[in-house]
Amino acid sequence: TFPVVLSLLPYVQSFSFPHNYFEGSLPGELGSMNHLLNVEFQYNNFSGNFPSAWGRSRNLQLINVGDNALTGPLPDEIGGISTLKGLFIMRNQLSGALPEGMAKLRLLTFARLHSNAFTGTIPAYFGDMELTELWLRKNNIKGSIPSELGKLSDTLGDLRLDQTQLEGPIPDEIWNLKELWRLEVAETLITGAISSNISKLDILSVLDIADTSLSGQLPTELGELRSLKEMKVQGTAISGSIPSEVCSL
Repeated sequence: TFPVVLSLLPYVQSFSFPHNYFEGSLPGELGSMNHLLNVEFQYNNFSGNFPSAWGRSRNLQLINVGDNALTGPLPDEIGGISTLKGLFIMRNQLSGALPEGMAKLRLLTFARLHSNAFTGTIPAYFGDMELTELWLRKNNIKGSIPSELGKLSDTLGDLRLDQTQLEGPIPDEIWNLKELWRLEVAETLITGAISSNISKLDILSVLDIADTSLSGQLPTELGELRSLKEMKVQGTAISGSIPSEVCSL
C-alpha cells in the first residue's frame, strides 16, 4: 500500500509512482497537502473509491490514476479541486453519473474519463471549461451530444465519444469547433446526416463515424478538409456516391 506517512511531508509538490504494484485504497490524506500539484499513480493496483477528501486540495493541478481498479462513482467533492487542469481516470471500473460538482472545474483542460462504466448523459457543464481533450469513449453514457460543447470553439481539439450509447444527430454547434482535429463517434446510435458545415473544421485530421445510424449522402464539402488523413464510414446508412471532391484530397 501507499505509505501514508509521506503525506506528512509539508512541501512535496509531486507524487509520481506509475507502473508499480501499489494496492489498497488511494490515500485521502493527500487532500490536505497544500503544496501538492501532481498525483501520478497510473498503472498500479489501487482499488476502492476515488477519495472525496481530495476535494480539499488547494493547488492540485494533475490527477492521473488511470489503469487501476477503482470502483464506485466520482464524488461530488471533486469540484472542490478548483485548480485542476488534468483529470486522467481512464481504464478503471468507475460507475454512476458524472457528478454535478465537476461543474466547478472551470480550468479543466484534459479530461480522459474513458473505458469505465459511467452512466447518465454528457453534462452541459463541460462547455464552460477550458477543455482541449474530452475522452468519454467506452462508457455506458446515453442521451444526445450537448450543444454546449460548441462553446469550446477556441480550445477543444480532441473529442472521442465512440463506443457509447449516444443517440440523436450531431448538433450544429460541433461544426463551430475550429480547433477540432479529431472527432470520433463510432459505434454509437448517432443519427441524421453529416452537415455541410463540416467544412468549418479546417484542421480536422481524423473523422470516425463508422457503425452508426448516420444516413443521407456525404457532403461535397468534405473535399474542403485539406488536413483530413483518416476517415472511417463503414457500417452506416450513408448512401449515394462518394463526392469527387473527396477523391481529390
